[in-house]
Amino acid sequence: MYFNYKRADWQTRTPADLRLAVISDTHITHRGEGIERFTRTLEVFSEITPAVDAFLLAGDICYQIDKAGGGVCEELYEEPYDMFLGAVRRYVKDTPWIYVLGNHEFPQNNNGEQITAAAIELYKSKTGMPERQHRVICGHHIIAVGGENWTCALRPEDEAWVKEEIKRAVADTPRKPVFVMHHKSVQGTVTGSYAKLFGEDYQAFLSQYPNVINITGDLHTPAQHPRAIYQNGYTAIHTPMNAVGNFCHNIDNIKRMLNMPTDGSQALLIEVRGGVVELHRLDICENREIGDPYLVDIHGILDGTAGWLYGADRFKDAVPPAFPDGARGAAEIKDGKLCLCFDAAEQTPSGHNQDDRVPAYRVELCRGGEVLTTHNISAPYWRYDAPTKITASLPPCDGADRVKIAPISFINTLGEPISVKL
Repeated sequence: MYFNYKRADWQTRTPADLRLAVISDTHITHRGEGIERFTRTLEVFSEITPAVDAFLLAGDICYQIDKAGGGVCEELYEEPYDMFLGAVRRYVKDTPWIYVLGNHEFPQNNNGEQITAAAIELYKSKTGMPERQHRVICGHHIIAVGGENWTCALRPEDEAWVKEEIKRAVADTPRKPVFVMHHKSVQGTVTGSYAKLFGEDYQAFLSQYPNVINITGDLHTPAQHPRAIYQNGYTAIHTPMNAVGNFCHNIDNIKRMLNMPTDGSQALLIEVRGGVVELHRLDICENREIGDPYLVDIHGILDGTAGWLYGADRFKDAVPPAFPDGARGAAEIKDGKLCLCFDAAEQTPSGHNQDDRVPAYRVELCRGGEVLTTHNISAPYWRYDAPTKITASLPPCDGADRVKIAPISFINTLGEPISVKL
């Protein structure tokens, strides 16, 4: 993988009340996959001045698998931890770390009681971290709890513990953010959070505390996806994938993309200044910051002088994506596949959404005015520089003589299509 090793201007920061490096889903395997990207991430963070106050890892240090591609893992490996901690010792000296158990610290697709218990003990012995912890860093509370097994749901007693710790933290620092970290996202919050892994009242409880910043990972959503942040009385932020794995789209009603995304390396940098939480998104490969930071004005929200920027109604005024004037495309059958190449569509950002990319397209294969078949294809919106041309290969369709291509937004709205003769 290409890395830009040159130190960047963004790594020189202004003073902050708190600065957190946030990483998730490194997925280091016993074969060493992922260690290069993770090491590069530590190098990037180590060059930030003033230095970060703590490192958070929102789960999936490891990828406990016997072989690539899935299956059921029957053996636990120490090597991922050894490689991970070796990189930490090299680049991070006295800065504190806070980890949580993700699903991949457990053996893949294996909820056996004995091996699950062994996975927890291996994690604790290697990292020195408990399953639950409540730390205070630079006067700010950080509450962290790991999942119970491969499923990675929180046990009812874990949820009860988190609630009590939030109450205690808010009572201690009523006008400061309180960071709550677990690997999985609460259902129905950030994009892709479909799995029901938390109690019915957990989100309702969090919504009572505007101070709460809920940090999660797991979903592999690129940092450019505007719905990787969610607000409903509190803030949920998804931490993007850092090392091994593919980015996932998580666009409503589009469950499968035919041209799957490539991999990458991203992370977050959280800074707190005077009650305002800044959520910076980082492209590790390019060593650049992605867009403007998301902003959570804790003081303003508590005082009623500021509102929620990333709530459910923020897309109310969003406009559909559109092809630029004169956009063109080409379609041909080659080597038994329908090959497409067309000009990329454009998206006008809507307010604070930062939805300035077009993530997908709907392709209709037609004969005359009849639609014979439809495909949804992804666009590489996670790239630092947005592409100007989109290419795709699809199965051919007998009888089709024309292709219609329409851009799709992050909220699943369709723009006007262009038509290409086949």
